[in-house]
Amino acid sequence: MTIKNICDIIPFNKEIKILRVYDKIRIYIAEQNIDENAVALQAGIPPAVFKKMLNGQRKIYSDDYKAICEALDVGAETFLDIKL
Repeated sequence: MTIKNICDIIPFNKEIKILRVYDKIRIYIAEQNIDENAVALQAGIPPAVFKKMLNGQRKIYSDDYKAICEALDVGAETFLDIKL
């Protein structure tokens, strides 16, 4: 099956927005009313760098991700579309 055939089968909805991991983290922090700087410091990440991560201007590496999840006291699967 080609990509064209798949696109013909699967309806495309322009209103669906795919959230990236950094979007999910940023939304979680906002919904929980958590201070971004406190999370950054708890994770051992400079606040300016953390802000860039949350805005998609800097990659979140696995060790950063682990530290962020620990600082937020959530499991690693929280912001990923997988089940561990």
